[in-house]
Amino acid sequence: MHLFYLLASNNLVAISDPHTLGILAWAKLTGLIVCDFYFQNGWIMPFASRGILQ
Repeated sequence: MHLFYLLASNNLVAISDPHTLGILAWAKLTGLIVCDFYFQNGWIMPFASRGILQ
């Protein structure tokens, strides 16, 4: 799979992980949640650091 294909693709899906929800102390009423990135066919994004570290 070529890097250009990954950068130019519009078939990525971000699946949020509710266990990673955190409140940002420096921004009012703002939170942060981490997502896993997948292609629409179910394959995990090969260069996503969260998927590599799991």
